[in-house]
Amino acid sequence: MVGKAIYNILKTHISDLATGGIYPVVMPQRSTNLSDKPAVIYNIISNYETSKNSEPDIAKAIVEFRVVSKTYKETDDVSKSIRYLLDNYRDQTYEGMDDIRGYVDSKGSKHNLISNVDIAEIFYQDQEDDYIDELFLYSRSLVYHVYYYDNINKFCFNYKDTTNPLVLSLKVDASIEQDSGGDFKSALMRDAGGERCSDEETVSKWYNTLGSFYAKDTPTATATLYNNYLTGGGTPKYYSTVLVDLKPRIFFNGTDIMSVNNNTKPIDLSSGALLIYVYKPWTSGGYNFLSGDYSSGIYNPSMCLSHRLDGVNVDIEFNPRGEFSTFSSETITLASGQSADMWTGDEHFLALSIGGNKAQTGGSYNQSGWYEYFNSNNTTKLTTGQILENNSFTGNSVTYSNSCNFATIGGYNGGTGSAGFAIYEFLLFVPESITTHGIDADAAPFQPTDIIYKKAKDYILNKYKALK
Repeated sequence: MVGKAIYNILKTHISDLATGGIYPVVMPQRSTNLSDKPAVIYNIISNYETSKNSEPDIAKAIVEFRVVSKTYKETDDVSKSIRYLLDNYRDQTYEGMDDIRGYVDSKGSKHNLISNVDIAEIFYQDQEDDYIDELFLYSRSLVYHVYYYDNINKFCFNYKDTTNPLVLSLKVDASIEQDSGGDFKSALMRDAGGERCSDEETVSKWYNTLGSFYAKDTPTATATLYNNYLTGGGTPKYYSTVLVDLKPRIFFNGTDIMSVNNNTKPIDLSSGALLIYVYKPWTSGGYNFLSGDYSSGIYNPSMCLSHRLDGVNVDIEFNPRGEFSTFSSETITLASGQSADMWTGDEHFLALSIGGNKAQTGGSYNQSGWYEYFNSNNTTKLTTGQILENNSFTGNSVTYSNSCNFATIGGYNGGTGSAGFAIYEFLLFVPESITTHGIDADAAPFQPTDIIYKKAKDYILNKYKALK
């Protein structure tokens, strides 16, 4: 991860290296790049430093660059460019290397999001000159210490045209500066004019901290590159100010949505998925679509997930195929209870793990799965065994193909939309292929694995203390 980020930093900012000449560990024997420009060879050693901050632990990478060239001047020029670029590095390009400019959050922690890595600091350590007699090349070694966040984004792997298992990592609690009123502007959101959102502004774009990613929109499609942001529809509002114990959040009501890939295509979940929401259900009386559809005319059959309060009764409902009434036979009530247990907390956690379509798994049911739910007023949690024993569901046996996809946070729902809820953070894991983890095809699977789920849950609990 760090190697790819460093590679992209150098390739983007140093013109002498823009067309090649950066190699991990060793340079190819017959490289042609030395004929007209210098080259950089780098290697990385990583270890961990324990953090006492509320952020996850910091990882430390020792990065050694070796600049080689046919002249001392070229070696010196490129080395100085690296020094100028990396010393106390900040991604201050206008739009950022991944469309998110480097920022300092409300706690004073520094962030630079590049190639799925969130870099905190880069410090110069040492350098040494050399001359390689047998190759007639000048050389300079530069040593840096790179500190980066060991957070949930480490579960995102990009290889060629594949991104898995983590494809969306969306959070609200990021800030870049204070405006004249003392409110923090969001580093991860844009308003309609393309500026960073201030308090109570409508969100036009919500950036994925992983950047762009590859996904499919149907089971048989070829993976394509999706936008690195969700697009706002309606008037989802960003709130940066703290209200009682509430963290920065986006508030949805009515037909407010944030949709993937400019509403052009959803993310196919026919091989299964793990979805994790940290949120607060706010307004009673109707559905609150944590996920739904984005159609304003023709119905779009995307998965729906709602948390609603009707009187004193609370229901969390899931439909893998679409809206609850249209596909009522496939609606699953995950949890029911009273408002004191399932509504009044300021922070709510909901994890939903679903298997694939039976057409893909070879089983008899679609979207067999499990869930885990708790909130800051009812913090009872389950072990993996208890989850499978108490919170599993069978799914449905309907024959369909292009169903169960993720399209939005929020939902259109025939024009009714949501009663009102706030979201703090959302994670979407999509496995690369169907897997039963050694269990039959219709068993409720841990997506992608029980280990990754535990790590994701620990990450959330470490960050949202009230949920502990």
